[in-house]
Amino acid sequence: MRTSVRRLSAVAVTTAVAAGSTLVAAPAPAATNRYAATATTWLNAQLTKGLIHNDQFNVLDYGLSLDEYFALKALGRPRIAASILDAVRRNPRKYIEFDSDTFAGATAKLATAVLTDGRDPRSFGGVNLVRRLQGLVVTKGAQTGRAVDQGTDFSNTIGQSFTVRALSGAHSGLADEATAFLLKQQCS
Repeated sequence: MRTSVRRLSAVAVTTAVAAGSTLVAAPAPAATNRYAATATTWLNAQLTKGLIHNDQFNVLDYGLSLDEYFALKALGRPRIAASILDAVRRNPRKYIEFDSDTFAGATAKLATAVLTDGRDPRSFGGVNLVRRLQGLVVTKGAQTGRAVDQGTDFSNTIGQSFTVRALSGAHSGLADEATAFLLKQQCS
């Protein structure tokens, strides 16, 4: 099935607004007002070797670091943003896997960031993120197109929206199915 650009755009914009994120925002020009400059300074100060440290759980927080990546791209700070991906590239499995589980949302979010940065998601830190994500997408039955976690399933609509972005950006044959499943989540 082919999804119209207009419907896909509406879903992407709606998802970004609902998530309170800059998922679909194009990189803005360099920060030109004091609020954007202050935000950039604060965000940059949160990084330790390219990642945010979560003091509550005493861990490097890859997911929050990727949220910061998207914010910095939107603020027009690509070099700082790239430092986050450089740090994640050292061990992407630490973010997308835990024990024997693989997380669809994390894989899709990372693949989206990698694509946004103009990098190759098929070879990122020794991981083919596109193949891994495609392997997590249901291909038969009522759940066709749904990206599900391997192991304990924490998959959700926000992760599905990242799946649509990643698979569409990678020109995957499963992009239409993932989009159709996401569209089915809308209320009438």
